[in-house]
Amino acid sequence: MLSFYIPFLFSLNNRFRYCNKMFVILKSLLYNCKEVFYPFPKGGIVFMKKQVCIALVLLLLGSVLFAGDASVFDISIINNYRMEDVSDLNYEAYVPTLRLQANLNDWFGLSVGGMYDYLKYSDSIHRILIATEAVVRAPLGMVEPFLALGPVYTLTLDDPSDAYGFQGRLGLDVAVNSWFSLGLEGALVIPSLTPLVEGTETFTTDYLMKNLFVGLAFKAKF
Repeated sequence: MLSFYIPFLFSLNNRFRYCNKMFVILKSLLYNCKEVFYPFPKGGIVFMKKQVCIALVLLLLGSVLFAGDASVFDISIINNYRMEDVSDLNYEAYVPTLRLQANLNDWFGLSVGGMYDYLKYSDSIHRILIATEAVVRAPLGMVEPFLALGPVYTLTLDDPSDAYGFQGRLGLDVAVNSWFSLGLEGALVIPSLTPLVEGTETFTTDYLMKNLFVGLAFKAKF
């Protein structure tokens, strides 16, 4: 057991030391620049654009310098929530997703994932969605933004039927160590393209609230 935990704790210690150094640099920058911020009459504080840009550049460069090797294969478990449920504060209505991703190089990969969209007694939707996607990512060290697009196969279970749709995802992963990361992502899932093509459905607010998901991802990287 110790052989498992010691490398993990050592990796966390290195990352905390790195974050502390970056914080010291940013603090020094802000305190030594005149007029970094100024109060509005009502007491609010607004940072000047120049200093904010410098801070962002420093964070980006530091993350790139801290970068390790990009992963070759990823396994992700995602707890998704429809925006409709988020707005109703119904956090029990999560939508679990399992995803596998093979990365052909540092910036491009292919993924396949399955989503089970149903919560007994409180959800009128009972369906399974299987998506295959092309994934573009930017491994910048501790952070890894990504964009994924691809077709979706939707199987509705209550009234057995199937359809073909489309899915787009945008998110950001934050590395905890060399093999594990946490991520946030948003996904627009179009379960069926037919109603949109025929004009019986459009991208109304109600449609987006039912088909736009936000999720927390737990990713193992190899």
